[in-house]
Amino acid sequence: IPGTLSVEATSDSYPRTVKSIELKPGLNRLDLTLTGGLDVSGRVLDQNGAAILGAIVRLDARGRFFGGPQAQSGQDGSFRLTGIAPGDYNLDASRDGYAPLQDDVPVRVESAPVSGLVIKLNQGGAIAGTILGLDPKQFGEVEVRADRAGWNGVRPDYKGNYRLENLAPGEYTVEARWGT
Repeated sequence: IPGTLSVEATSDSYPRTVKSIELKPGLNRLDLTLTGGLDVSGRVLDQNGAAILGAIVRLDARGRFFGGPQAQSGQDGSFRLTGIAPGDYNLDASRDGYAPLQDDVPVRVESAPVSGLVIKLNQGGAIAGTILGLDPKQFGEVEVRADRAGWNGVRPDYKGNYRLENLAPGEYTVEARWGT
C-alpha cells in the first residue's frame, strides 16, 4: 500500500532507530543505522535502604509507556541499561511484593553516562476476599478493583476468591462489578 510508513529497528545494545519512508510501487530501499548509546545505571532499594534483587527497571521515552529498554536488578540492587540515546526518559521499577512507584523518575541522557540513580520501592500490601451471592458460573464475569488510578482489576477464581496485590499503603475502596 503506497504512502508514508515508519520503520523501527531495536536492539538490546543500541538505541532505538526510527525512520520514515514514502512507499512507492516496486522496491524501496531504507537503510537503518544502529549507533552506540550511553549507559543509565543505579540501584533499587526498599524503604529501609536494603537492596532489592530481581526488580524490573524500565526506561521509557517521555510520552511512551511501553517498548523501552529494561534490566533486572542484581543481588546488590544494581541495574544497568545500555545503548541509551540522548533524550528525556521516565525510569520505572517494579517487583512482586512491592507497591508500584507513585511517580516515574525523570532521567535526562545527554553526552555522558547517567549513574548513581536510586529508586526506592515500598513494600506492598494485599487485599483478599471472596465474592458472595452469585452462582459460581458467574465468577468469570466479575472484576474486582481497588479505587486507585491505573490499577487493573482481577477476576476471582472458581470459588469466588480474589486477591489484589502490590498495593501502596493507604485507604482503598474495593469494588466488584458483574458483567464486565
